[in-house]
Parts: sequence; structure tokens; C-alpha cells
Amino acid sequence: NSLQAAIDASVDGDILLITGSSINYGDVTVGKRLTLIGPGANPSFNGGASATIATLTFGSSQASKSVLLGLAISAINI
Repeated sequence: NSLQAAIDASVDGDILLITGSSINYGDVTVGKRLTLIGPGANPSFNGGASATIATLTFGSSQASKSVLLGLAISAINI
């Protein structure tokens, strides 16, 4: 039901495809190494909609090895 729920349910090394939305995904915390791919990685993918995260926090040194593509992120905490 939320980006945070998808992150929590994932395992180290998973790839999450994030749909563009007019609604901000809010604050999320990543505690494992993930690949997060938003529609900005392929601008024609979602009719120009973006995937915006308010604040992304890396909750571990392993999480800071994550790959982020095509996302609009207002702030990052490491």
C-alpha cells in the first residue's frame, strides 16, 4: 500500500519499480541494498509523471550502496 511497505517487504538486492504519481511518496527509510527505479529513468514510461520522495534515509551502511534511478528526491540522509 506504500513505498515504505514495499521497501520493508523487500530483501537485500531487490529491484523496486516505482510508478509515477502526482502524490508525493513521503519519507522513506532504506535499511538494505536495493535498486529503486522511478519513471524518470525512462521519461516516456509514465506519461511524464514523476516519482517524488520527500526524504530518503539510508538506515545502514549496506543501504548506502543502493542504486537510485529516475526519482525526484527532496533530501537524502546518510
